[in-house]
Amino acid sequence: MAKSSESVVRIMPAEEIIARGSGEPDLFIWPNRASLFAERSMRLKQLARQPGAISAYLGLMAELAQAQHLALADLPEVPMPDEAALAQSAEHGLPPLAALDWPRDPIWQKILHQLLDYLLAAKMRGEQAENIRQLLQRIKEMPSVELEVQADQLLAGSVSGVDLAAAPFIGAALQVYWAHMLCSSPAIRADEQYQKVKLSEQTTCPCCGSLPTTSMVHSFGGMAGQRYVACSLCGVQWHMPRIRCTRCLHEDGVEYMSLASPDVADEDYQTPAVLAETCPECKTYLKIIHTEREPFAEPIADELANIQLDVLMGEGEYYKHGINLLLLFAQDPTEQSDETVGATPS
Repeated sequence: MAKSSESVVRIMPAEEIIARGSGEPDLFIWPNRASLFAERSMRLKQLARQPGAISAYLGLMAELAQAQHLALADLPEVPMPDEAALAQSAEHGLPPLAALDWPRDPIWQKILHQLLDYLLAAKMRGEQAENIRQLLQRIKEMPSVELEVQADQLLAGSVSGVDLAAAPFIGAALQVYWAHMLCSSPAIRADEQYQKVKLSEQTTCPCCGSLPTTSMVHSFGGMAGQRYVACSLCGVQWHMPRIRCTRCLHEDGVEYMSLASPDVADEDYQTPAVLAETCPECKTYLKIIHTEREPFAEPIADELANIQLDVLMGEGEYYKHGINLLLLFAQDPTEQSDETVGATPS
């Protein structure tokens, strides 16, 4: 990863990114069981072939996503919200699969062990291969109670007390479990379930209540030019108007920052696919990805591959609103209250 001193920040005025879409966009883009993790794995493999300090890590995450794909394809039925529970969550505009409240089925730990076994059987190369195997084996030997504690912390969006090395693998198992529930229930995916939810003001996932990972500006069909916020856990994307902070919903002064080589002249500059959407009100940012500039972009994969942008935004005293379960930092987004907005990230 290049040092931040070798990069500069370019600020784009909001007028340059006003939505071009017309008509009424779909409220949601739902995850597809057959393609969710398969597409993520393929994109991570693509990104891993590009030069960079985290290419090896992207390759490992590509294998993990492939293991997720195989696990999701062959899961039994699990307990789901009944009609009464769905009606209650719909009436109050609450997430039907709330990550903090849903009683997790023990199958999620079986999914975790399936992912670990897949990776342990894979041919790992490089200097860190043995260290990775030792880590995977250590996670396999974690007591069930400890795994549940780790899962609680991850689902709360907190890194306090979280085993950061083990978190991507535990998080991956939870992603499979939640995607399985969401893909298994047409009732949860029905628009009627969210009539009391103002998606344009929804700063966390309307389905599971989790933090977002990024937002996507799509370039296909009736969604061309529309922005969707991508959940870090269940994989759903929900519509939110552009030029709006995804944390405090502030609109005035929202700016878009990107990395570029300082040697590139302004006339030769091409806006990258991944930008940081920054808010002057709450001093937070969330990456936004434009698929017209990168048609194969995938929310989790491309957010992860642009870690250098996180480094630069942190140096600019912006706090990240959101989480990528495939790579956690020591800073804790849940510690930022209204009173501490704007504090320098630790």
